[in-house]
Amino acid sequence: RRERLLNELSLKLGSSLDLREVLDSACRRICSILDAGGCEIWARREAGVVECLAAWEDGEAVEEWRGRRLSLEDWAVTRLAIEGGETVAIASTADPRLGEEERAMMREWDQRSMLVTPLRARGRVLGTLEITQSGRDRVFTAEEAATAEACARQTALAIDNATLYERQADHARRLQALLVAGRAVTSSLNIQDVLASLVRSAATSLGFPEALIFEYHEEADAMTMRSVYEENPTVYEDLDKPYPLADYPSDRALLESDDVVVETISDPDLPADVRESMERHGEQTCLTVPLRSGASRLGMLTLVETAAERVFSEADLEFARGFGEQAAMAMHNAQLFENVKGMHLGNLRALSSALTAKDIYTIGHTARVAAYAVLLAAELGWNPRRIQLLEEATYLHDIGKIAVADRVLLKSGALTDEEWALMRQHPTISAEIIEALLDEEYVAGVRHHHERYDGTGYPDGLAGKDIPVVARLLCLVDSYDAMSSRRVYRPALTHEECIGELRSCSGSQFDPDMVEAFVRVLAHLDAQRAVLQAAAFEAAAAIDADDHAVLRRPQDVARAEYARILRSLRQTRRAHPEVEAMFTTAPAGELRSTIVVDSDEDDATAVPTGEVVFSDDLTLETFAGRRHDANVVVVNRWGTWIAAAAPIRAGDGAVAGAVTTCRQPGNGLPAGVLKSAVSDTFAEIMRTAAARQTRAEIESMTDALTGLYNHRRFHELLMETLSGERADEADIALLFCDIDHFKQLNDRHGHLVGDDVLRRVSRILTSSIRRGDVAARYGGDEFCLLLRGAGIDEAMEVAERVRERVDQLHVAAADSGEAGVSISIGVATLSERRDGQELLAGADRAMYAAKDGGRDRVVRADTLQEARPRLATQL
Repeated sequence: RRERLLNELSLKLGSSLDLREVLDSACRRICSILDAGGCEIWARREAGVVECLAAWEDGEAVEEWRGRRLSLEDWAVTRLAIEGGETVAIASTADPRLGEEERAMMREWDQRSMLVTPLRARGRVLGTLEITQSGRDRVFTAEEAATAEACARQTALAIDNATLYERQADHARRLQALLVAGRAVTSSLNIQDVLASLVRSAATSLGFPEALIFEYHEEADAMTMRSVYEENPTVYEDLDKPYPLADYPSDRALLESDDVVVETISDPDLPADVRESMERHGEQTCLTVPLRSGASRLGMLTLVETAAERVFSEADLEFARGFGEQAAMAMHNAQLFENVKGMHLGNLRALSSALTAKDIYTIGHTARVAAYAVLLAAELGWNPRRIQLLEEATYLHDIGKIAVADRVLLKSGALTDEEWALMRQHPTISAEIIEALLDEEYVAGVRHHHERYDGTGYPDGLAGKDIPVVARLLCLVDSYDAMSSRRVYRPALTHEECIGELRSCSGSQFDPDMVEAFVRVLAHLDAQRAVLQAAAFEAAAAIDADDHAVLRRPQDVARAEYARILRSLRQTRRAHPEVEAMFTTAPAGELRSTIVVDSDEDDATAVPTGEVVFSDDLTLETFAGRRHDANVVVVNRWGTWIAAAAPIRAGDGAVAGAVTTCRQPGNGLPAGVLKSAVSDTFAEIMRTAAARQTRAEIESMTDALTGLYNHRRFHELLMETLSGERADEADIALLFCDIDHFKQLNDRHGHLVGDDVLRRVSRILTSSIRRGDVAARYGGDEFCLLLRGAGIDEAMEVAERVRERVDQLHVAAADSGEAGVSISIGVATLSERRDGQELLAGADRAMYAAKDGGRDRVVRADTLQEARPRLATQL
């Protein structure tokens, strides 16, 4: 039987070059051959140390032992087998050859006997094979010892072969890493991306936990840390912070060295300042490669080992030099590119900044249209270079709107003939702006992207195939984003409505062939979104809304609730590998939301808890408890995504937050599209401007406490709505809401409780209305809801829904445990009021009638005509 099992072991070990598979197979089969309870394989490391490569006990791998290191000073029997080259048999824990550490460990694991055999291959002792018996003393026979030695010989040879194979594979991986790094340098002009790729590849390929790249600035005679990689990320405060070399003589010596420099903490000749720095950062070994281009000193690449001192082969050093050369080339290319980019994009920065400050939708629209353009071009079979140029042109296709007044761009009603004439100039102006930056084909595409297939477009009235192909493509994707995204003055079309609009305009507004191709793109996006949606619902179902409600601040990551949600998100994400990002959010106002938990496995790239972002349509609809019936890409400062979301519901069914799942669009895109360096530059300019200037605009028109529109913005929207809707004779309803006894609530329970009530009532208001409706804090404890296209019956239904939800609201109060809340609402419609002021006054009078009638009720303005004399008499 043993001979048969030995043959099987030999065959198995000879059939694999995967070291872990070899080790596990050897342990499992050796236990069976010798009828033993446990088996361990230990490898010799540096002098006097052994490392556990595999451990099995009772038929199961003991993972906690794998990688454990022990000193031979405390492991006497193992040392005896290695140094003597002979098998050592231990019949019981009383054997005097056992060291105290060994004896204690055997007792902990209830191991009574042990057989230790050296692993010998090609004249070298690689380590030991240790067979253990638990639960009883056992005397191993000479035959069993011989069998163990036979197993050890086969295992040692397999380990040696697998190790040799891994070394060759590692060498191949390093060469591949150098090739990838070289391609990264030549394929991108984004220096930060290139350096991040290089520093990561250098560290992982050479097995370092940390790597840094420093750039030298000759004029200032200073260095800055440009990129850092950490296996266990921390925050480097010195990133991009210059430090003068006059204060760091050792760093100057490294910069000016002619070759790789290796520094170890035990080196007695180590300069004092270097030793102090290494000790402060817990560094055991530093390997530094100076970066040069010709005679110019550019910086240095430093690899850091914190676990133990290391010895490097010449192959290791040569490999490090190779990464140094790639980093130097990247820096040199970046300097050249910065000179060219600065010359051509200076004016573009100013123009883009001014444009994106006009409208919170502008930046999202531009990036979404670019994404659709890339996806459609890929579907049409365009080559990568052409797609990249298209993407760059798309980012700038509306930059001519810089010349159009805000009153025209942001007008919610119909444009006059004069205003239309101004608007129709923007394609021509855009083309003139980018003429010096892009090829003629793309300039023409931007100029004509508002031409229609039937010849009724502008600026030149081109028709059919006379319209440049880039323009036909941009016309289609630009229109799709407009119809599928909401605006302040109207809701977005649903997915089916968008498809219907595309098909109905095929041949009149759009190129029919492109319509069919884009419908295929949308179908592919929809299929990917369905997968994301399933994952979002699965994750949301596993989250306790009460846990989610207490997490809002960065320091909340230390709470048990955060750990539970994070664990749940990561488990769901691992079960759905197609999900590239998964996070939860909570409402933070009318147009904003708070990131609560990000499932990113890398803490350095995870979005921190408490970060406030602008809410897109998907988020707003999910918070409102509605399904987002749209097939769109989502754009934020982290990129372009396909996204889905699911509500996190409390026990009463209220939406407490949302789980969002994302992935980048696929559809067979060539490598690099949606990420090209030049378009990233343009996009970053626009995103930066939008983040800075749009934030100021949002804050100027929203209430800081509730996030709803403020008093001033509400009146602007009311006037815009009336001027736009009266022409269509559409119904408009206004709800004027006032929290009952709010002053007494503040006086009794404190203003913190009052503020909490205002925030929670505002969330009820926003979740009770539709897209396109307006919620605003009118002042103090008063709120207004403007319902577009709603008659008196619909308005009363909304008002009662709000009243009932507020009636169920209870807030924590320090003195009495909780405080109840109610609200009085007055409702008026445009049909009874001739203008905005009368509409507002009617709703206001109805609200006061509700309060005079006992509070916690809804009153219609049209019922006050007969009641007013009696009410006036009573007053």
